[in-house]
Amino acid sequence: MKNNSGFSLSELLIGFFILAVVSAAFLVALQGNKRETQFGAEHFSGMLLSAKVAEDCAQEMAINPHGFEVLGIDDKPVDTEITNGQSIFFSGLED
Repeated sequence: MKNNSGFSLSELLIGFFILAVVSAAFLVALQGNKRETQFGAEHFSGMLLSAKVAEDCAQEMAINPHGFEVLGIDDKPVDTEITNGQSIFFSGLED
C-alpha cells in the first residue's frame, strides 16, 4: 500500500490561483476604502473650514457695522483689501 501524503501539481496551482484571486479582491477593497477615507477627511476639513469662516464673518459683522461694505457685498465699493492680511476679516484663519 502506497501512502501519498503530498499535493499534486494541479492542486497546488488551483490553491495558488484561489489565493491570488482572494488577495487581489482584498487589495482592491483596501484601495477603495483608502479613497473613501481620504474623501471623507477632505470633506470634513472643508466643512470645518467653512464653519470657521462663517463664524468669523458673523463675529466681525457684530463688531464692525461696515463689515458688508468691506467684503464688497453692499452697493458702495470700498477700497479695502480683504486678502494677504490687509483686513481684520479672516486674520485668524490658518490653513
